[in-house]
Amino acid sequence: MTDTQTQSFKCVVIGLDGFDPLLATRWMEAGKLPVLNSLRKSGVYSPLRSTIPPVTYPAWSTFLTGSNPGKHGIIDFALRRYNSYDIEFINSTYRRLPTFLDLLNSAGFQVGAMGIPATYPPDRLNGFMISGFDSPIAVNADPTFCHPPELYHELKQKIHPYTLAGIQEIRIHSRWHEKTAKQLLESVQKRAEIACYLIRSYRFPIHVFVFSEADTASHHFWVFHDRESPRRLTSSDRHSDVILRTYQALDDAVGAVINAAGSAATVIVLSDHGFGGTGARALSINRLLETLGFFRYRDRSRRPDIRTHPIRWIPTGIQQMLFRKFKARIPAWFEARNRISFADLKHCAAFSDELNYFPSIWIHDSRFPVGRRLDPVDRKKLVDSIIRSLPEIRNPNTGVEIIRRAHRREELYSGPAVDRIPDIILELNCDLDYSYPILRARTSGPILIDLPQSEMTGSKGKSMNGSHRSHGVLYVSGPEIRNRETPKDPGIEDVAPTILALARVAVPGFMNGRILEEILTPEITAGIYPDTRSRNAHSTGQPEPYGSRESDAVRKRLEDLGYL
Repeated sequence: MTDTQTQSFKCVVIGLDGFDPLLATRWMEAGKLPVLNSLRKSGVYSPLRSTIPPVTYPAWSTFLTGSNPGKHGIIDFALRRYNSYDIEFINSTYRRLPTFLDLLNSAGFQVGAMGIPATYPPDRLNGFMISGFDSPIAVNADPTFCHPPELYHELKQKIHPYTLAGIQEIRIHSRWHEKTAKQLLESVQKRAEIACYLIRSYRFPIHVFVFSEADTASHHFWVFHDRESPRRLTSSDRHSDVILRTYQALDDAVGAVINAAGSAATVIVLSDHGFGGTGARALSINRLLETLGFFRYRDRSRRPDIRTHPIRWIPTGIQQMLFRKFKARIPAWFEARNRISFADLKHCAAFSDELNYFPSIWIHDSRFPVGRRLDPVDRKKLVDSIIRSLPEIRNPNTGVEIIRRAHRREELYSGPAVDRIPDIILELNCDLDYSYPILRARTSGPILIDLPQSEMTGSKGKSMNGSHRSHGVLYVSGPEIRNRETPKDPGIEDVAPTILALARVAVPGFMNGRILEEILTPEITAGIYPDTRSRNAHSTGQPEPYGSRESDAVRKRLEDLGYL
């Protein structure tokens, strides 16, 4: 890498978690997102395919590594332990591949990053990294969020402290939406101010910033935004513009960051997934499996009812005291039992964790303590039998299949972490254009369950009124980008190799993504070459599991965000 190449590369990447392409297009055409519309006109705009399923942790980790979750290993917020029903909370040390930021460092570039999910603890980059929401602190950051740690104090003294969104999303009280609408706009503004400060103070060739506010707004305010939502309880329009105002605040933030970066920078704006409405009828995957003969519930009179929901109402200080009294792994133990305490495991051929954001099925084989011993042929037959049976289950009101497609995990993922992924990944059809929420049912009953009126607005940890969709957005503009060229089915895995190409850095062979050559100028594509020697590259570090205190804090944070 020559000094001239290093000096010529300048890029700013802005992540907008949960920013939806349909909403973006509608509001750009209405003149309500002028900055993003300008980027669309001056460069490239396209929907961006996410991971399957479109989940925050694996999607942003795929963005960082250009690789599928089976390779990079960040599959979910927690992983099931080998030969156990237990789970463990993960952190950035579980990532098995270098990121494009690591590769740019190795090529001589200083880099800066802020707010990317699944980056706690922060990588020790040549530059800086400020971790995203997965840090073991619920609301306020501390120096462990930052590398170098001194950056935390610098931000606190010279601008304002870096924090997570800090919005409590479980107990939705009467004034919650009004308060949260204000907090979302304040959060965007503060994060944009920090981003601009960092760009101007640290003039690195590349900066990456992620904003999470569109995701939060869409989860909680879709029912007010969408007049047709089956969960809409009132004709009140009081909060109908919160998602729009959040998008507009993010549009302003993008403009401020671009101005701070300067006209010579290539600008990439992307989101990890899109959004849509959630329906009023919930799906139980285990009840579906029970109907097909693959699952059995325990006798209700003979099983303990272990739930995390009551724990959430215990004051945090007492909750932590109880967990610490029992020391390591107790929080993960509670969550694992909450997932499977109601199953008659000795009579289950398969089961689901019934995660709202990750519809999937585990084959209950000898990987588990009381699972069946299956040879590879019998295991394949069982997987095939389940997949063949799923189309039998239809929505009784519409006649439409509930499961749109069932994937064997090997169809979606490859790499050393595939064995940590559920065996069957489900893509669900919509219920009249609205996603099925997934309910963790504890007894036999109907596969589809009508939500009570009290849960129509929803909350994290139950069923929120807005849910993830398969495509996010991609904007690319700059002096080395072809104007108005349409990329060919871009995926979130394609962003990392494209950034490396812009920096004239070899793209390692382990990346599943491709360089989006069709949007780059000939001067860039002429110098592109792959580094096939790195096809099997992996992290040389060992995962560092959270201790009991950190696990408790991470669990509380993920509950607040609604993923447990």
